This record gives sequence, C-alpha cells and structure tokens, in this order.
Amino acid sequence: MGSELAYAILTPHTVRKGRIGAVLSQLLSRAGLDWVAGGLFQAGPQLVEAYADSISDPLIADYVRREFPFPGPSAQGPSDDAVKRHEPRALLLVFRGGDAVRKLAAVVGAGLPEAEARGTIRGVFGDHMRRADDGRTQYFEPAVLAAPSAELAARQLRLWLDASDTDLMRPVGDPGPGEQRTLVLLKPDNFRFPSTRPGALMGVFSRAGLLLESLKVHHMSLAEAAGFYREVLPALEDLYRRPERAAAAADAAAATFDLTLPPAARDQLGQQAATHLGRAHWENLIAFMTGHRPSEVPAERHAEPGSQKIIALAYRGVDAVAKIRATLGPTDPAKAPLGTVRREFGQSMMINAAHASDSPANAARELALLGLDRNHLREALERSPAPPAPATDPPEPDAAAHSLASG
Repeated sequence: MGSELAYAILTPHTVRKGRIGAVLSQLLSRAGLDWVAGGLFQAGPQLVEAYADSISDPLIADYVRREFPFPGPSAQGPSDDAVKRHEPRALLLVFRGGDAVRKLAAVVGAGLPEAEARGTIRGVFGDHMRRADDGRTQYFEPAVLAAPSAELAARQLRLWLDASDTDLMRPVGDPGPGEQRTLVLLKPDNFRFPSTRPGALMGVFSRAGLLLESLKVHHMSLAEAAGFYREVLPALEDLYRRPERAAAAADAAAATFDLTLPPAARDQLGQQAATHLGRAHWENLIAFMTGHRPSEVPAERHAEPGSQKIIALAYRGVDAVAKIRATLGPTDPAKAPLGTVRREFGQSMMINAAHASDSPANAARELALLGLDRNHLREALERSPAPPAPATDPPEPDAAAHSLASG
C-alpha cells in the first residue's frame, strides 16, 4: 500500500502515569513508521464529542466522553490550584508510512485489554475489570487509541487538525509560582532508524519529576540553528585563538606546505587559522542538527526545514533547569555519572543524545525560537520533509571545543 497517515492518542491516564516513554518506544521500534508530528493538549467538549461520535465501540466512546474533556472530572471536586493543574492531558502522535494504519493498530491492539496478547500496548498498559456478579464493566482503561481503518483514521485525524487551530485543543497552562520552564532536544542521532531510543530517553528524563507540558516533532532550519547556537561561533573562535591552539594551527599549516615561518608570520597565520577552524567546527555542529552546512546553502533557503529530525520537549517545575541538567549529564559521555542520559545514550562530545537549556533565560529564548508556545500539528504535517537518506556523522573537532558547542 502507498504512504498514509496514522495516529495514536495516549490517553490522559497514560500521560498522567508517566508512561509516555515506554509506549513511544513500542510505537517507534515495532511499527517502523516515520514519526511526523505530535502534541500534548487538553481537548474541549465539542471536539471530544465529535471524536466520540466517530467511534463505533460504545465502551471506548463512553470512555472518551468521560476522561478527555477539560475541565474533566476534577470540575466536580475541589477547586484548588493543585486539582486544576491535573486537568486531563492527552498526547496525539502522527505517523506516516506504507500501510501505516494497519501497522500501528497491530502494535496498539484493537480489542479489549483482557483479550489482547501481552505484546500489544493495550495488552501491557490497558485495563478492563468486570464485576464478579454480573460481568458488567467496572473499570476500563485502553491506554492508547488508534483507528482500525485508513478511512476512519483520515476522518478522525481531520477532527484533531481542524481543532488545533481553535481553543478546542489548547496547550497546557502557565507555570505556577516558583516554577521554571526548560527545553530538552532529542538530537538527530536518536532517529537514524526506528528504535526504542527516543522513548527510552524520555523515560530517563521523567525521573526528574517534572511536568512534560509540550512536545514537538521538528526539523530545525539553518536560520533557527544559527539563532540557537548564536553564542557558540565567537566562543569557538576565541578558543582556537588561544596561544597554544593558534601555534598548533600555524605549525600544521607550515608543515602541510613545507614552510619555515618567522615568529611574527607564524603568529599571524595562527590567528587567521583560528577564525576558519572555529567556523568549520560551528558548521559541523549546524550540519549535525539540520543536515546542511550554512556555507553550502543559498541564504534565501536558510528558513526551510532541515532534513534531520529532532524532538523538542518543554518541561516545567521547581528548579526545572537544574533537575534536567543533572539528569542529562555533562557534555562528555565518558565523564557522565551512571544513570544520566549521556552516560546511557551518548557516543561522543557531539553525538551525545540530547541538549538541555543551561539557564532560565536561555530556556525562554530557546523555547520561543522553536515555537513550543503554540499549536503546531498542521504546520508539522505540511512542512515535514521526506525521510532523509541515512546520514553519515560529520567530522568531530577536538573535545575541548565541543564542551563549548554542545548543550
């Protein structure tokens, strides 16, 4: 079959219980589809009713009507802020690929959890309890929702896309007193082939005990990357201008051309080389994140989406920046403590799995640059490029330079 879109919705219960990473690992590694869009949201009553009306199974339709709308069941209980902050949030994930709907449904599981093989997501994470006296349903939790047919998937996905432009599909609210927002990027090395890595990474970050408030599947443009790493280029140039590095660069150039240089010329050559070496290192970093080197792409195309996939995550909570940085670990995976993201998943100073904001001010700048403060489902689907050819890793300059360049 040709390429088609399919969706999976992680229910508010699955999101609340912190199971996003575990479920995502199964979806990505087993379905073998391209993950093209995603978003955390709270659904309005009209959207929920329209979606429930499209579901033929009355048990699932009733579940959606009961568990999805904001303000949801909490409106019947206490009205304090702690309750309001736990209004139901669902996670919509959109995939593309050949026979995508059937493949995704097979991984999710289409029946009741009690009837599903334990290998399906619904069989592992769902629940269905019946009353002992009459067999009626006492408790039902499907964990993940997916469409059983391509026709229904297209119709239901259209409901969510249309609602994403309205207040019927709203993002999570503002931080509370004393809270911070921070950004995490899952870097392109996590998406070279379908695997459990992105979900496993999110599972490690969930240990920080923060609220995941936003998620975006993104292809960073050259313009965005230049803004994101705007302070790195001058820092790299300054690094390479240090006397010992400038001298090494001059000696390398002299040896290449079999030259004997007087001290003044040697110093001048070293300083000039520093600018080029710093720029080359910076372009390697940009190419790793976007798939393109700025110097090789016309300026008028720098705003186009890159070919490399990243996942942008916004976390929220008290001391969010410090907690996420501690969970991430230092730039060099070899120096990262056991249990940190970079120790478990990093390979080198550049290919180190993830980036995290290093201060509240930088977190605010980076979140705004990547547009995590708005709904972006339709934009992601319209702008998502075709899956890139397998990438080769860019050359890595020395480790000391990477400690400046990597987040």
